Amino acid sequence: MRQQFGLDVIERRGTLYALGKRVVSDLETFLASPQPGFWRGPYLDGLGTDRLLWARVYRRALEAAGRVEPLEACRLLFWILQEEPYDQETLRLLLRNLEALGSLSALDEVYLQAKRRFQEVGLDLPPTPGEFLRRG
Repeated sequence: MRQQFGLDVIERRGTLYALGKRVVSDLETFLASPQPGFWRGPYLDGLGTDRLLWARVYRRALEAAGRVEPLEACRLLFWILQEEPYDQETLRLLLRNLEALGSLSALDEVYLQAKRRFQEVGLDLPPTPGEFLRRG
C-alpha cells in the first residue's frame, strides 16, 4: 500500500498499524460537504455509539435528504432510521420520498415495520401511512 499510495497512508503506532492522517473517510468528506454521494453507509458498528458524531451526521443527512432526488433521499433516510428507529421525523421524510417515487408497496412495508417497532416499546402510530403523514 505504501508503494502505491505513499509512505504516510499507513502509520506505525507502537506495535500497531493505523491509517495515516491524510486518509479521509467517506463520512468525514460527507460532514465537510454534505452531498449524499460522499457517504456510503453506516460507519463501523453504528454511529449511535458516538453521540456527538452521530448528532452531526444526523443533522447533515437530514439537510442533504431535503435537497436531493427522492431515491437518494431514501438511501440516506434508511441509514438514519437504522440508528434512530423511533424517529418520527425521519420516518415521515422517508415515507414522503417513497410516495414521490411512486413506491407504494415499499411505503406500506416500511410503515408496517415501523408500526411493529413502535408497538414493541409501547408506542402507537396511526393505522395507515396516510394518516401518519397527514398528522405531520
